[in-house]
Amino acid sequence: MTSAHAGVFPILSILLLAILPITAQDGIEVHAADPSITPAAVQRVDTLAEALLRRLQPTFPAARRRPIRIELHRDAASLAPDLARNLHPDTPGFALLGRDEIHILLDDVSRTPPGDLRTVVAHELVHALLDQQAGDKADLVPRWFHEGLAQVLSGDTYLGANEEQLVYRASIGGLPRFRKLREHFPDDPYRRRLAYAQSYSFVGYLLRRTDLETLIGALPQLRDDDSGYIGAFVRHAGSKHSQILEDWGDYLVHHSGARWRLLFDNCFAYLMIGGFVLLALAVIRRFERDRRVQLKLEREAALAEEQARVDHLLPEPAEPADGFDHAADGADPEHREDRAP
Repeated sequence: MTSAHAGVFPILSILLLAILPITAQDGIEVHAADPSITPAAVQRVDTLAEALLRRLQPTFPAARRRPIRIELHRDAASLAPDLARNLHPDTPGFALLGRDEIHILLDDVSRTPPGDLRTVVAHELVHALLDQQAGDKADLVPRWFHEGLAQVLSGDTYLGANEEQLVYRASIGGLPRFRKLREHFPDDPYRRRLAYAQSYSFVGYLLRRTDLETLIGALPQLRDDDSGYIGAFVRHAGSKHSQILEDWGDYLVHHSGARWRLLFDNCFAYLMIGGFVLLALAVIRRFERDRRVQLKLEREAALAEEQARVDHLLPEPAEPADGFDHAADGADPEHREDRAP
């Protein structure tokens, strides 16, 4: 290395150090949409979002070409009408696809997963990054894949959804087809929770079967037809459409452990139900025993009352004409008259 080169490298290093923070800051823009939100809260979300973006960026190599704006709101009431219609029930945030915007309701963020700030920010960042990654195919990415990947990469499910809720329906073929979850999730809270759980389970299964590179690599294969993302995955990974769904259903019911988790999670409830049943039976038996005793006492009291009434109606015995108590004659030796032999 010449002395000239040695002088150039420190200069380049200084320039790189000066450029890198600017580039990192260009990735996330956090703003307070409500005047009650403090600068400290904005800084906290900014620091968290930057860290999460650095972790998620390798999964979406083409996604950081546009900055992502995060708007912080106090609650749903503070949302403008055009924004409020994008908020799904029971969720503390949403992403506006195509606009690189994330909106978070700070008062609806919980302290613990899955509604904590880290999980919510990561979940919505995945939506924004996936939308950027898909490029001109972004409108073809189905809702279920968006939600499934966002849950998997954020590390937790949404709305308390889990595979345990799917086992029974999967065993009887009662889960909705993915084409019905392409545009929207159901409005009914229970069915919406199932849709989140189904999306999480299926995307997680595909990830275990392949890898993130394969899942993201299938996006360019999306077509404007009924095959949807599964068809794109089949074309990219060389699998069979029906076989993937059958294998996932078999995994969910027999190999995911969801049935055992469901049994374990509800074991205490089952024991409590069994205890209540036994207690109810014991109470019923005690009630029946007390009722029989009460009926017996009532019958005895009724008989005694009837006997007293009968005795009261009987005439008093007549006195003997001679004034002697003949009924006692012979009963008491002291009153027995001596008779000649």
